[in-house]
Amino acid sequence: MAGRRGQAIKARQAVEVTGIASDPEAARAARTCLDHGLTSIVIVAHNQLPFTRQCIDSIRQYSDELYELIIVDNASNDGTAEYLESLGEAKIIRNDKNLGFPAAANQGIRAATGKQILLLNNDTLVTTGWLHRLLRALHSDPKMGLVGPCSNCAGDDQQVDITYDDLTGLDGFAWNFGKANDAQLQPTDRLVGFCLLIRRELIDAIGFLDEQFGVGCFEDDDYCCRALVAGYGVAIARDAFVHHFGSQTFMAAGIDFPRLMSENHRLFQAKWKPLADWLSRSVPSSAALAASSTGLCRPGGKPARTRKTRRSQTHGRPAPRKQMPGA
Repeated sequence: MAGRRGQAIKARQAVEVTGIASDPEAARAARTCLDHGLTSIVIVAHNQLPFTRQCIDSIRQYSDELYELIIVDNASNDGTAEYLESLGEAKIIRNDKNLGFPAAANQGIRAATGKQILLLNNDTLVTTGWLHRLLRALHSDPKMGLVGPCSNCAGDDQQVDITYDDLTGLDGFAWNFGKANDAQLQPTDRLVGFCLLIRRELIDAIGFLDEQFGVGCFEDDDYCCRALVAGYGVAIARDAFVHHFGSQTFMAAGIDFPRLMSENHRLFQAKWKPLADWLSRSVPSSAALAASSTGLCRPGGKPARTRKTRRSQTHGRPAPRKQMPGA
């Protein structure tokens, strides 16, 4: 692991926003270490500096693959801007007002140069092997459009029971969890947007997140529907685990969460209900999502602490899992 991580560090040192620098040794490390090319990790932040710092620290510690870091600051006023200024290797986009998650994430996607784009909430902690496992799942099939990991706080089939009582046990749990579920891929019709790895070709085909959802919620459901309709797969990487504190920005901003969910669910249904009959014939897995009356955003979590959570009830029977080829 240490040798591979050392190669990855050299590879990252060779990467700037514009691509590989002229360091021959680092360029060789990038070619030998990183089979899936550059991943653009896009993080949207609005205040909540302790969470953002923890998230970025975990990315630096546990990411062995080649990545670029793009952070969109939605008008933070808690020292986030000064902290981001200290991140010399990251590309920072600053907004004068809070544009909401979909619009800000789209800014990050437009600035991305990677072969794939990963949208990551700032109230997450990644773990050993997280990016490798997600990339393996995404590239298991040329028509796989987007994948997400399992988590302690996600809902539906992405949410799993945990055995760690505090964050000191997180990475050990994730390591054992990954080994027990190695290369398991579960097709699904919905992924929670706290961590989404998206194929560049899918974005080229269906476009960006729908900004009508304002500050956020249901833009992830909508994107899954659009991917399925376009003929791309959506799946859970059952061996990847990312800790999610859950809705920290919403709660800190005093957003009326039930009202937000209700309003965005209405927008979602207005967009997809007219297509429900067609979807049931053409893309059956999308029909259940289009007719769904529940969302996926879940509140909860505090920095530097966690608690055990139970899997929520699913909207339907889980899709069968399959082994990824070549695993």
